[in-house]
Amino acid sequence: PAQMGRRHRRLDDPDGNAHGRRARAGGGIEEWLLLGVLTFLGTFVPYVGAVASAVPGLLAGLAQSPRHFALAGAVYVGVHLVEGYLVEPLVMKRAVEIRPALMLVGQGVFGAVFGLMGIVVATPMLVCAQVLIQYLWIERRLGKERFGD
Repeated sequence: PAQMGRRHRRLDDPDGNAHGRRARAGGGIEEWLLLGVLTFLGTFVPYVGAVASAVPGLLAGLAQSPRHFALAGAVYVGVHLVEGYLVEPLVMKRAVEIRPALMLVGQGVFGAVFGLMGIVVATPMLVCAQVLIQYLWIERRLGKERFGD
């Protein structure tokens, strides 16, 4: 039994638990996988979601050390720069166009009326409303083509 305990300790971590190994895999931030999933889900809300989803990760890094805070901040900034300047423009170039001011106002209104779920569904609802207005009012009623075509 004593050898089995030493063997178990050696397989997991020098301290005797697997938690240290998992934390090292995430750059030293404990519970990094959970924070990554929260960030992934938070970025579905345009503009404010990326900032709001970074807060828990930055606080977790700050709770561990200033070095971890700086590393977490660098990761968040790097990922959001790549997403914002490379990935998103390429994807959105082929998608529906919506004005940023309209999106921010819509998120504020939907958030005030429906809470957190209102913020999450604000963008799809605004896009649906924009497409309906474009089709029903501008194209059918006024007989004009879509702008930008």
